[in-house]
Amino acid sequence: MWKAFAEQFKECGRNGTLFVFALVTLFPVLVGTAHLAEYLGRFAGPLFSGFWLVVLAASLASFIHHWRHPERLGKLPPLSQNELSRARAKLMRCPAGSALVPTTGSAAGPAPATRGHGPPRSW
Repeated sequence: MWKAFAEQFKECGRNGTLFVFALVTLFPVLVGTAHLAEYLGRFAGPLFSGFWLVVLAASLASFIHHWRHPERLGKLPPLSQNELSRARAKLMRCPAGSALVPTTGSAAGPAPATRGHGPPRSW
């Protein structure tokens, strides 16, 4: 059983490590919270509720801020020589505008059949 458990987390990468860490720290946090609640007595409920309301409000405010103001990617790095040559070759092969609007035929007649090997050459 433990071998299968360990193999599963090897495949998960960093997220598996984070999950195991959270699982291990959960019990001590719960025990500490129980001791704190016992020490605070009747103030524990309102104090914990207030704490979680503040955490919820801060998380919601952060979410709304990032939703309304997404991060910009910034300037992209320049293309390598290989990428530039491939782009130039692709532009030289295609007539202007042919990549934007696929044609299915011409005034002389319909496009030639492709025998099931993909789209016609005019695309």
